[in-house]
Amino acid sequence: MDTFRERFAQKLPPDYKRELLNVVGDNDMVVVYVRHTWTSHDGQHKQALGFDMFRVQDGKIAEHWDADA
Repeated sequence: MDTFRERFAQKLPPDYKRELLNVVGDNDMVVVYVRHTWTSHDGQHKQALGFDMFRVQDGKIAEHWDADA
C-alpha cells in the first residue's frame, strides 16, 4: 500500500496526456494499448508506450498485468 500511495501522490505534469491507441479482446483476455506524452522538468518532450492486460471472469477483472516502455 505504501508503494502505491507514494506513486499516486505524485503530481503529473500539466500537459500530461494518455492516449488510447487500441483495445483488443479475445475470449476472457483484453489488452489496452496507450501512449503517454508530457514535458519533463528540463523542457524536453517525452513519450512512453504501454499496455494493460486484463483477464475477465464473471464480468469482473480477475487479473491485471501492465508494462510501460
